[in-house]
Amino acid sequence: MPRRNKYDTHVKPRLDEVEAWLRDGLTNKEVAKKLRVSEDSLYTYQKKYPELKELLRKTKEYVDQVEMVGAYKRRATGYTVVTSRKKYHYRRRFDGTFEKILTDEEVKEVHVPGDPRAMENWLKHRMKDEWGDIQGVEDNSEAGVIILKEREIGTA
Repeated sequence: MPRRNKYDTHVKPRLDEVEAWLRDGLTNKEVAKKLRVSEDSLYTYQKKYPELKELLRKTKEYVDQVEMVGAYKRRATGYTVVTSRKKYHYRRRFDGTFEKILTDEEVKEVHVPGDPRAMENWLKHRMKDEWGDIQGVEDNSEAGVIILKEREIGTA
């Protein structure tokens, strides 16, 4: 009977967990540590076992897409950021070292407005029929004229 390797005992039974860890944003190094295999072994298993390679690729692709869509939506609609500015005073101690003392802390909420270009781009790609550049084009090449259909503009 052939000897089982760590892939069969440590990785394969935990593929669902690997997917969850990747969706949470863990790196390959962190996943390997949780599986109790070396990072090099994880890369070797990727090459040897297509199911693991496909799982890693698809999950990372999904996570990247979700993050980008979320960031793009925030950019288009606007968002609020909490900023903090701290002021310190340094006081010399008796032994000659310095002590850092917080004297003032200013916390502000800053609203970043939505970007109209990002909104326009989002609408053009997600709602092509209503917001595309050229809509309702009829090609009447015999006459040499392109006729554009009227577009009804809705109110916001």
